[in-house]
Amino acid sequence: MPGTAPKGCRSGATAGPRRLIRRGECASVGILPRFVPRGFRMEGDLAREAIERLKGVDNQAGLAEEIVRATAAYGLDNFTISGLPDSDDVREHVLIAGWPEWSARYQAASHYRRDPVVRCLRQTSELLLWRGASVDAEGACVMAEAADFGLRDGLSIPIFNLSGFQSAVSFSAQHPLDLPREHLLSLHLVGIFAHTQAVLLTRRSDQPLGDSLTARETECLKWAAAGKSAWDTSVILGLANKTVEHHLDRAIRKLGAVNKVQAVANALRRGYIN
Repeated sequence: MPGTAPKGCRSGATAGPRRLIRRGECASVGILPRFVPRGFRMEGDLAREAIERLKGVDNQAGLAEEIVRATAAYGLDNFTISGLPDSDDVREHVLIAGWPEWSARYQAASHYRRDPVVRCLRQTSELLLWRGASVDAEGACVMAEAADFGLRDGLSIPIFNLSGFQSAVSFSAQHPLDLPREHLLSLHLVGIFAHTQAVLLTRRSDQPLGDSLTARETECLKWAAAGKSAWDTSVILGLANKTVEHHLDRAIRKLGAVNKVQAVANALRRGYIN
């Protein structure tokens, strides 16, 4: 139910059904078991059917349509797949943007600095219900404004790649959610597979050309070639560690590599770095 905007929120923002809890109390949900029991059937086998359809998609537009179709059965309206932002340009982190109007507002207001969901996702490897995010006064404003854009409730699934770079798949609804554990398990599995497909499709579309590398990506690769870790490079360049990892991750994809070592080898062989 809409409430009164927290003090200091922009005009028009309304507070949803969210309690203020102490910073750091991120109530993530342990959904995935250590193994899936034999004979286990996800609710109506919806997740298995969705995953099979996702396997047959060969472009991002088709992938987005299938994800929306699959999650609508759980009362969800839209989604986004993105790296966790750590810079003012949030757009460079996005793989698939499902909330264009909210994304534009989020970018313009630099909401990533105050977003309680992003803050909690950095602290967990488990599915996070948005209502379980640790919300301070500024975070309450972000969530209230998101509700005005139709993101009234939702959940996010943190994803980690081998280099440690963190992404998330987030699903939203225009109404409060009350999903049973079986549905959350299904959504967790669909989210993980959707992210994998999004990454694969992005890598296919990226041209492995050296001139597509930004100056910062090239610089980070040069330090990687010199044997420096992402943390070493962050200190040398005066950047956040996550920012360096992000630049390296993009360089890996642009060079058609599967990891940092191969990316450096490809860049050296082609003369992009020396």
